[in-house]
Order: sequence, then C-alpha cells, then structure tokens
Amino acid sequence: MKLYRAVLETHEPLFFATKEIGELYVTEPYISNYALTYALTPEIVSYKHHNSPQYKNDLKNLKFYITPAKFIEYKWRYDIFNSIGEGYYLKMLSNNYSNIPYPKPSTSKKKVPQNAITKKYSSIYTERAKNIPQIGRLKQISLESKAVFYIILYEEKNFPEYIRLGKFNTKCKITYKEVKNINIKEAEFRSKYVLNVLDIPNNINLLSYKIIPIKPVQIIENAIFKGKYIEIETEIETDCIPYNMRYFWGG
Repeated sequence: MKLYRAVLETHEPLFFATKEIGELYVTEPYISNYALTYALTPEIVSYKHHNSPQYKNDLKNLKFYITPAKFIEYKWRYDIFNSIGEGYYLKMLSNNYSNIPYPKPSTSKKKVPQNAITKKYSSIYTERAKNIPQIGRLKQISLESKAVFYIILYEEKNFPEYIRLGKFNTKCKITYKEVKNINIKEAEFRSKYVLNVLDIPNNINLLSYKIIPIKPVQIIENAIFKGKYIEIETEIETDCIPYNMRYFWGG
C-alpha cells in the first residue's frame, strides 16, 4: 500500500452547484471523491453510455482509493448569467422563457399546416428542459485556489498531471507527493479531513462528525472514530484517516 498527498490547483474558475439560494448558485469549497475519481481515471468510460450515473458499478472494484478534496487556499468569484434570448419575441413556457415563435410540438398524428414561421423554425426548434435556470448569479471558486486530497494505492498506477472538473470543464493541475511517514494504529481517533461515509470499513465505529451537504453523497468532516487508522505525518500537518477505505465498502 502506498499513500500520496495530492494538491489540486485551479487554473480557471471552478463551478458546480453545491447549493441553490434563490438565484444564487454556490460552489462550496469541497470536491466529491467520485468527481475526482472520474476525472483522474479516463479509462472509466461506462458513464458515457448511461442516462444516469453508475457509481457503484464503475468504482467499487478499483485498486486504489481517492478521498474527497477540501480547499485550503481559495477566493470567491461572482458571475452573472442571462441566457434569455434577445429576439423580438418572448414567451413564458413551463418554468422557462422561449424566444422562438413556434408552437409546442404536437403529439397528435395530424399534419401541422406549413407557413412561413413553421418552415423557418421547424428544423431548429427543440423544447427546452423545464428546470434549467436562465437568469442568476454564480459563486465560483476562483483560479489559483488550492485543494488537498489523498490517494491510497493498493496496486501501482499513474495519474495525470492535468484534469478537467466542474460544469465548465475547469482546467486543474495536480501535484503528487508520496507520504513516507505513515503508521497503522488501532484506537479512538479524530480525522480532521473530509471523508465519504459510504467508503469507511464496517468494522470502524463512527462516533461523531460534521456533515457537509454536497452531491451526489454527503461527506463528513472532523469525525471521531474507533478502530484501525492510518496516522499521516507530513511537513505540513499530522492527521489520521480510517484504514483500508474503499469505494462503497458497505455495498
């Protein structure tokens, strides 16, 4: 087993909607370990062939484990977006605006009479999804922000130096450093780091924790456990994480 401390640095603003407050869409300073795993493992391609995520099938048999990431140096950036069309025509549909003067597609088998408008727009008209925001503000993680996470290798593997993350495919650079000073112990311990509770072994008891509500799975921080753990000593910090973490340990 090898352990690496990874530092992620954003080269562009990073956005994903952790929570929505009215018209404000907020990126919290945490990254799900599932998002990091897909970004760092381009050979996982099955997600391209499904309409819904297949997290368990894709991740549970991997020979490595990546923890969630927490930003330790970051600033906020705010942007305003407005995707409402600027044409002469505007109509309110089901929770969204349309600027295309073409009627809603009919489900009947009757032929729609062709006129100047239908001929012009029939080939380009598609109904917009009913719950996509068209006006709002984005609270993003600014560029040159840094996040930290750990990688546990059960078999040798190389990871890329650059990845893409978030809704806008933000470019990020990752620096890896192997942690040499690790000790495996068994007792009650506190982990200051962020962890995915679904990936903690069943024989480790979770006593207390702070919940961080992110998608698709809530993570925990400042948790107290009882069981086997890895004590990590680096030049920057000393911390503890549960021993033998794997994806969907309980599943």
